[in-house]
Amino acid sequence: MQLFKLPSPLLCSAVIATMATAQMIETGALSQDHDLSHNKHGSCEVHCTPLTPASTPPSGLSSVVPAPVTLPCNYTVLAPDGSEVRVLALTSKASMANFRLGPGLVTIGVHHRTVDEVWYVTGGRGYIWRAPDGMPQEGIVERLEPGVSVAIPVGTHFQFRADEHETLDIIGVDTPAWPGDGEAVVSTIAPWTPSVGDTN
Repeated sequence: MQLFKLPSPLLCSAVIATMATAQMIETGALSQDHDLSHNKHGSCEVHCTPLTPASTPPSGLSSVVPAPVTLPCNYTVLAPDGSEVRVLALTSKASMANFRLGPGLVTIGVHHRTVDEVWYVTGGRGYIWRAPDGMPQEGIVERLEPGVSVAIPVGTHFQFRADEHETLDIIGVDTPAWPGDGEAVVSTIAPWTPSVGDTN
């Protein structure tokens, strides 16, 4: 299994262009104190701000086109692995979310029944363990840091942890879209003792 790392300025440029064009210019709904900046590690930080929806859709867009979604300040739900989930844009065939894990925390190891998941680390540092289903001897531990992209094919067992003084932020995309309860199954071969969530 392979990790890919892109320079974090590429992510920042994409985020800035997307948010500025889609929200600031077209909708005018983005508040003036919404800020994009680089942290001390060079990753792009997006500071969330509650938004008031525009009264009318942007010119030229049909009402059936999904509205843009801003990163929520509060988490939407806790994932089956115990990390915080902030739901972002989605369709019937794919869903996107921000996964956040506090400093020094360790998730519950899980594997997915039906979805592939792809991650891009946007902040913080930590580690991920992955292993093919039923093959714990093939498990590997790899570094998570801004700019790293990780693929988690369906059935892959995985577990992740944040460094002691780092809040780990990850953007994840599921295909097909996350189906809901019962999708994640607790792994019996994950290597670390979890510090979040409910293992029962």
